[in-house]
Amino acid sequence: MSDTMKDTSGESVLNVIKRDLSRTFPENPSFKDPVMLNNMQDILASFCLYKPEIGYCQGLNFIVGTLLLATKHKNGELLPEECFWLLVSLSEILPDYHSDKMTCLNNDCLVLEDLLRKTVPQTYSFVSTLGLPIQMFVTKWFV
Repeated sequence: MSDTMKDTSGESVLNVIKRDLSRTFPENPSFKDPVMLNNMQDILASFCLYKPEIGYCQGLNFIVGTLLLATKHKNGELLPEECFWLLVSLSEILPDYHSDKMTCLNNDCLVLEDLLRKTVPQTYSFVSTLGLPIQMFVTKWFV
């Protein structure tokens, strides 16, 4: 992948991906394996090229990591190509979940906020007093 591909801030997408790799499930020993990290980087970079309208956004690293673990053969062999196509399929099932505006993700956060307000008003009241959008707390749960 060309290192000239830039995100909206002008930073190299490959640099952003590399930085996020070390943040992916840091407590899981599988994510210290260089083969795992290289596969993740290749899948994420390939996805950016295949789906430029989505590109790379934070949270995709956790999805790819989970997919790699889920598709791993019993003998420990990783299946990066299968993982890539699963990621593509997910992006087509949930097209605006990982777009630059994250429309569906924001909608799901608002639905959760409404559920909190209706079902656990004390929690909703506490979160509201913080003056921060609910997305600050729950985005990672959804992605």
